[in-house]
Amino acid sequence: MIARIRTIIWTLTVVESCLCVQTGQTAVVRRDLDGAWEVSAAGTQDWFPAQVPGSIHTDLLAAGRIPDPFFRDNESRVQWVSDKAWIYRRSFEVPADYLLHENILLHCDGLDTLAAIRVNGTEIARTDNMFRTWEFDVKKLVHAGSNSIEIRFDPVLPLVRAREEERPLPT
Repeated sequence: MIARIRTIIWTLTVVESCLCVQTGQTAVVRRDLDGAWEVSAAGTQDWFPAQVPGSIHTDLLAAGRIPDPFFRDNESRVQWVSDKAWIYRRSFEVPADYLLHENILLHCDGLDTLAAIRVNGTEIARTDNMFRTWEFDVKKLVHAGSNSIEIRFDPVLPLVRAREEERPLPT
């Protein structure tokens, strides 16, 4: 007996990325989205290579755009990085036979922290917690051939400050 494939899962994480095809109730085939991405500060078109898994600091360092934050007092010189929104993007291929399955899931782990996810130009989610798993069915958004994913990471401090104004910590 051949098990019917019901679900395909693309996994994107800061730690790991892949697409999964679930066969029957147990078997899963994964398709990674790890590897080469591009990143740019929001509002600019200054794209440069990025690596997933990774972080904006390691990508900026690899591109020669910041000094090593672990050397001497360089940490103070790179504080601006966390004040900006950053957009990661890449394209990925979807084989035509994947579209025959019930689901195509994008599985995300470690999105740090405020992230907006777009697939083929359509926003599918806004996340607010890097310590949980996020999963989205993207079957209606993807098509056979080349597709795109974009993740915008917004700075956290403005949100933290706004929430503290709403509910100040006791002094």
